[in-house]
Amino acid sequence: AVFGFQLLLTIIVLSILNKLSPKYSFARWILTKGFVVACLFSNSFQFFFRSFFLQTKINSGLIRYLHPTNEQLKEAIQQSKNGEQHLTGKNINQSNHNHHRRSRKNRRNHHEEHTKPETFYVPNDLQLALDCEPLTLFNLVQLPYYNELQWLIDFSISTVFVYFLTEFYYTFVRNGMNDEYNLSIVWCLLSLGFVMKILCSITATYFHGEESIGERSICIVCFCVYLIVAMIILIADEETLEFGLFDAYRNFSHNAYRLLETQGAIENAHGPSSFLMIKFWLAITCGLIGALFAFPGLRIAQMHFDALIYAKDNQFITVILHMAFVSPLFIVLAWIKPVARYYFVERNSVSDATFESGRLILILAILTLRFCLFRRYLQSYLNIAPQKISYLRKQTGKVTNIDIQKLIARVGHYLSVASLQYLTPLLLCLFITLLTKSTGDYKWTGSLWLSNQTIINNNETITSHLNSTTNITNENDDRTAEDVAKLALTMFRDVFNPIVLRGFMGFILWWTCSCWFFTSVVGFVYNTYFRT
Repeated sequence: AVFGFQLLLTIIVLSILNKLSPKYSFARWILTKGFVVACLFSNSFQFFFRSFFLQTKINSGLIRYLHPTNEQLKEAIQQSKNGEQHLTGKNINQSNHNHHRRSRKNRRNHHEEHTKPETFYVPNDLQLALDCEPLTLFNLVQLPYYNELQWLIDFSISTVFVYFLTEFYYTFVRNGMNDEYNLSIVWCLLSLGFVMKILCSITATYFHGEESIGERSICIVCFCVYLIVAMIILIADEETLEFGLFDAYRNFSHNAYRLLETQGAIENAHGPSSFLMIKFWLAITCGLIGALFAFPGLRIAQMHFDALIYAKDNQFITVILHMAFVSPLFIVLAWIKPVARYYFVERNSVSDATFESGRLILILAILTLRFCLFRRYLQSYLNIAPQKISYLRKQTGKVTNIDIQKLIARVGHYLSVASLQYLTPLLLCLFITLLTKSTGDYKWTGSLWLSNQTIINNNETITSHLNSTTNITNENDDRTAEDVAKLALTMFRDVFNPIVLRGFMGFILWWTCSCWFFTSVVGFVYNTYFRT
């Protein structure tokens, strides 16, 4: 009754998640079935959509490579030896004699064969073809981080559904939320929390054990580099990078000071923190985001490099891949005032409202494009397995059968981790974008809620709320817990008003997209010039 439509929608979606997710999962469908591009479009558009969705067939999924068994390795070794004997004319009797000597040695150590796996050496230049099969649910449930991947995708899809259905309802049916609280913000915050938890969990694995010293060093270096870059950006002029941080801080400081003054706490405190301290903590946050995005960015770069190799015969897919990889650069440029606002607003007479909304729509379009390429990037990751065999063939010497089996099995074993490294930055940018739109009172239609009159009305509302706070403090007889909680939430909204949230959320959004892009660019340069 308090939230009306939003509460009903939330209950329905939560019930669907609780009842249907164990049996029907969107994450499972993406990984095992793929996108269905059947007769949903006319014949003239089928070719375009089939190419755009990466030419996947109906009910087609990802293909994984199986590690070679001991029998397959022995057969390949035998075929290689037969080929060498045919070329060099080796004495077969001598070969049989050596074979009998090895057989006698194996019989002496027969008791050890039952206690440990069979181990033998395989030449690096062995001609070996890997078997492949479609990825099934049975293969997925055994992978580490699969439960986190499934929950993240399902809950994120539910959040996006709730958010846009709420936006549609209050835009075309109710014409605004009036005094209602936006429950879709809670959904976005929960999804944001899940994404950060998974990112921190994956990054924390690099700080355990002595085998991951290199990964740990990369995370620390990325934190320090992005911390320095963030400090440089935060001291830049507002005329160059238009985040609105100074206006946000000034509005926050003014409203917080008035709230503390009303509560009588200003005598024992010095008011809100200084702008320098806020910039310092923002820089620390930026450094942490850069450290969390280190390996996701490098992983995306490696996937993109491999995807280009497999799509070199398809010019359309190659162009789409390049567009998806370079497109975050336009997000970075959209907040540079001399580049974006000068060209679109001052030269082409685009309104400020349309420009602000256009930046958010641009981010959503880029994220949608990258999500559509999700399966192709995953398949390029799974194709690393035959690449490892090719790289091994270029080396000299021998390797054990256990090592070569682990080399191939490790690729499929970390499929869920690779999927999360691709999706978590994407979803983080998505939910920050949605939060920026809702908390900043933007509109998708190109007009802003906020205007000069709205800001004046907002200040008048703050004054009335502060006066009511004083009255409630003096009237203890009729005060109820519900009134106090409602007033506290209202005062919180007054202090963290759309002007404040638009500045800080806009900066975090820009920084997240920038880290995602520049880290992947560094990884792509490394794969281009230093990968063997």
